Amino acid sequence: MLELENKAAEHVKILFNKLHDEKLVYHNLAHTIQVVTRSEEMVQFYRLSEKERLIIMVAAWFHDTGHLFSKSLDHEKVSVEIMLDFLIINKCESDLIKSMADCIMATRLPSNPIQLSEQILCDADTYHLGTDEFLAINEKVRQELLLRDGIEMADWNKHSIEFLKMHRFYTSYCLEKLTPGKMNNLKQLESGSN
Repeated sequence: MLELENKAAEHVKILFNKLHDEKLVYHNLAHTIQVVTRSEEMVQFYRLSEKERLIIMVAAWFHDTGHLFSKSLDHEKVSVEIMLDFLIINKCESDLIKSMADCIMATRLPSNPIQLSEQILCDADTYHLGTDEFLAINEKVRQELLLRDGIEMADWNKHSIEFLKMHRFYTSYCLEKLTPGKMNNLKQLESGSN
């Protein structure tokens, strides 16, 4: 199982390096590695089985690969298609493939993760909302929307406040660890001191 995870990591790194897009200032390899790291953190915390670990980690590696081939709106579906091609070539079991695809699709906004594996990937993907990195990352998201999709939000601060208010963490791990930081980030945005 670790072999498949390592192959997935190598495959995704090659994709991001080969198809490097300077407009992807946020949804890039660095973000993917961060999501993988946060997923690993939660897999360890919950002491998940090798099978559950494989599902989460492979999904984490592939979750944003669709950004390399499509606009933001439907990137999750494209990410799943890219992952499917890889998993079929590597003769992965169909029940694992379905669970991995479900994890990626659960990150689509508005997210609705059901299984713990889906909740972990959603929380890993938005982990930064509860950290000191939020403001810098939020600016990268704004830049990417402008550079890539030509979207310039007149009031990015207001949009960010609304996003933080509607967002929720799903795992008990992130709820406890990151909610205070997220509330602090929300206060900073509301006071305009960003």
